[in-house]
Amino acid sequence: MTTGKRETIFALVFSSFSKIVTYLLLLVFANLYSQTDYGLGSFALNIRNIVMLFAFIGIPDALVPFIVKKKDISSILKVLVSASLLITILGILFIPSNSWIWPMIITFPLVMFTTLASSFWRAKAKYDAPNRTGLTSIIITLILAYLLKSYGAFGVVASYSAGNMYSFFALVYPIRIEIINSFRGKFNLIKTIPFFKAGLIVTFISGLFSLLIWVNSTLLGVLGSYEDVARFGISSAIAGVILIIPTTLSLFMVTRASQIKDKTKALNVLHRVVRVSFFSSLMSSILLVTLLPWIIKIFFGKYQGIELPTSILIIGTVFFSSYYIIYSYYIGTMNSQRALLPVIAGFAVNIILSLILIPKLSLLGVSLSSSLAHLAILAYIAKNERMKRILVMSLIAILTIYLSSLNYVIGFIVLIVFVPISILLKIITKEDIKVIKEVVLKR
Repeated sequence: MTTGKRETIFALVFSSFSKIVTYLLLLVFANLYSQTDYGLGSFALNIRNIVMLFAFIGIPDALVPFIVKKKDISSILKVLVSASLLITILGILFIPSNSWIWPMIITFPLVMFTTLASSFWRAKAKYDAPNRTGLTSIIITLILAYLLKSYGAFGVVASYSAGNMYSFFALVYPIRIEIINSFRGKFNLIKTIPFFKAGLIVTFISGLFSLLIWVNSTLLGVLGSYEDVARFGISSAIAGVILIIPTTLSLFMVTRASQIKDKTKALNVLHRVVRVSFFSSLMSSILLVTLLPWIIKIFFGKYQGIELPTSILIIGTVFFSSYYIIYSYYIGTMNSQRALLPVIAGFAVNIILSLILIPKLSLLGVSLSSSLAHLAILAYIAKNERMKRILVMSLIAILTIYLSSLNYVIGFIVLIVFVPISILLKIITKEDIKVIKEVVLKR
């Protein structure tokens, strides 16, 4: 079975382009739709995302190890599909016939099958397939969002639903036989217990990650001002660019951890991926912080002054880049519960600090509480895994990003000297760089 290193690079490229198109889509919605229509459409899609979070119970992540280990998943699939069909039927029965959200209801089962298909693609180490499809899907959404601009909230929902339909045919059809065969087998509820146990934990942790952003924005609106909420939204969007790196590498980590039976070898792979994720995220963060004043001035002129809070949020994404890989390793080894207490602890840190800091520091306060919450999760997991070196590396991250924020000259100097310093301090090894080079240049 292939390790999927090359596919991980392609997935990263497709994710990066998807991020760019997503920002273009936001510009379309912000300028061509009224705030009310876009707000209604976004609200409906958020509700669907919440329903999906619980109805899909951890897929695609939680299902990947079961497929890799060739376990009988027929009963699991039957429960998941039955749940999605039940939700769709309830939507059909209770939503008025003239409702503008019909496209979202009709495509709900298709999204379920698409998510299932993503699990199969990832189990085969074909991470690039879902990400390539995601890029095309968001392009279709962008085009239709422009064409349906006069249809209000219906245009918002319909454009996303069209993208979902494309994803269904692009991902499900090529492996339809494999998916159909996976449904064959007698239903046995007991066989679903290990999956749903793991899936519920993954769902809970994913929910906390999402809730962390929602809570910060809400507390900022209650304890600060709505203008600060808007500024936080822009800062989060800019800092979120860095997340492409760890979330893409996590696809590889889940599958690889599921494949490797030797624990020592698995831990060696984990340490390497953590180093690569941290190094790549920190390099990207240094560049982003260096260019930040220009980015804000050119693209977000009304939001000048958010440079410092955004830089602090970017530091938080670097912390995230390390512990999220470890969390992905847990999922692959079917031990996702090991991340439960660290994430809960980080969530608690975020709430307490936000309540203290927002009234005094507003946007800067919520940025500090968010990044310190990520640091708390990293510290907890690093302690459990005896990976204290990650914490030392994180202190270096704080220093380098701070220096980069002073002015662009210092930023570019830090960027240039960071690679040899990283090799000297073993933040990244020559062997790691050799592996990255071989994967990127391999034809």
